[in-house]
This record gives sequence, C-alpha cells and structure tokens, in this order.
Amino acid sequence: RNKIEFIYQQYNYKGNYNITDKTLLEELKSFTPLKLSSTKLELYNSCHFKYFCNEILKLSEREKVELNPIYIGNIIHNCFYKLLSRRTKNEFISMNYEKLSEEIIFHNEEFKQNNMSGDFEQTPRFDMNYKKLTQQIIKVATHMQEELMQSDFAPVKFEYGIGKSSNSLTLSFAGDKTLKFNGIVDRIDTCSINDDKYIRIIDYKSKIKNINPLNINNGINMQMLLYLFALTDNGMDYYDYKTAGVLYSPVKISMPDLENAPSDKPNITQINSSLKMDGLLLDSFE
Repeated sequence: RNKIEFIYQQYNYKGNYNITDKTLLEELKSFTPLKLSSTKLELYNSCHFKYFCNEILKLSEREKVELNPIYIGNIIHNCFYKLLSRRTKNEFISMNYEKLSEEIIFHNEEFKQNNMSGDFEQTPRFDMNYKKLTQQIIKVATHMQEELMQSDFAPVKFEYGIGKSSNSLTLSFAGDKTLKFNGIVDRIDTCSINDDKYIRIIDYKSKIKNINPLNINNGINMQMLLYLFALTDNGMDYYDYKTAGVLYSPVKISMPDLENAPSDKPNITQINSSLKMDGLLLDSFE
C-alpha cells in the first residue's frame, strides 16, 4: 500500500478509492462462469497475492529480448510442434541426422527473425548461446526418435487446446458455482494394445519438475492430471481411452564440467539420464 501511495504522490493523483456500489461488489465476487487454466490455479495455490498482482491487476515487468526461460520454452515448443505435427511417427523416426539438424536450424532461425528482432542489436554472446540452444534441441530430438522407436505410443495431437469448446473439465464449488479449466497440452500420444486404447500426455520442460502426492494435495503440479481428466472425462474427445500416464519430457541436458570430462565427445549416458521422462504412469497407481 505504501508503494502504491508513493507512486500516486509522484503524479499528484487524487481519487476516491471507496467502492460503495453494492451491485459492483456483487459482480466482483460472483465469478460466473469462472474459467481458469491449471497454471493459474497452481499460481493461486502457491501465492494468493502473486496471483492477484499477475492475473487481476495485470502487473508485469518489461521483458528484455533475451534467452530467458520464457523465450527458451517458446523456441522449444515451436520447434517440436513444427517438427512432429507435419509428419507421422514413422516419418519422424526415419529422419536422418542431417535432415533433422537442417530442419531444426531452419525453424529456430525463423523463430528468431519473427519473434526476437532477428540479428538487430544482438551481441556475439547471444548468437553463441542461441547456437548452443539449437544444438541442444537437436540432441533432444534424436533422443526423442530413439524413445519413440521403443514405444507403441505415437504422437497424434500437438498444442491441443482444452476449454475452447466443450472439451473442458467442469467442477462444482461453493454450492451453485462452477469452475472450468482450460489450457494447452503440449503433446498427446495414443496407442492400441489388443482391444484397449491408451492415452498419455507429454509436457516439455526446460527445468526439472516432478509430480508427487504432497504437491498434489496442496494444489501444486496438478496441471497434467487436470488435462488428462479433461481429455478422458465422459463425453470428451478421449473418453473411451484408458489413462496410461502423464509425463514431463526434459529438454535440457545437464552436462558435467568440461574440466572433469574425459573427452569432448558427447556423453550418451549423461544425455539419456538428463532426458529421462518423469511423471505418473498406470503402474504408479497399482
């Protein structure tokens, strides 16, 4: 409050902050219908005040065009969306290293030109880090090829919107009120085994994120489970599929210090360990 009053004093702003209109107060607290993404629900459960500042007051800092976690996440999502959505599973895993690298370099350069001002006022350091990120994505993509080769699952949907139409998860609360969840699923994989159909959802993460019962009980890291419930609820797009699991797919490779590395060759064991998916699978509930 003191900081806000200080800002008002700098601009000699005076106003009446008392809300006396009862109708307005009722509208402010009614929230009907209430639509909320699982990410915003997690933010609310983490810190009510932060949620209020971000989502109600819409306060935000000016963002610098740099390789921060937000831009890195957008680059990765854009690359894998274009890489996977335009071809079948077999076409993707059949791509050789040269073709895979060429396409990833093209998509990342296209993203930089369209969303990060291209080469305008970019430093050599930025250019070096961008090339390192591109090379890392190439390693992740080759690992993804190997993972899909060993799995019956095949990617079928990408950047799939939940809640834009009737495919949203609706929960009741506070008597007659309802809450509808919406959001974007990075990737949906399906497979058929005998007469059963299975679905799993994949979320790309540039930092380590785990699902555990303690967090779920406190309303944290529920995003993937809410998406899965929304997709398989009665009447939804995948209601007749069995839930195989929810998985976080790391897209960041943790490498040892170069001084301690025996050679400059890629450490396949380290790469595979860094990119191992984590989450909840069907066996986790048995």
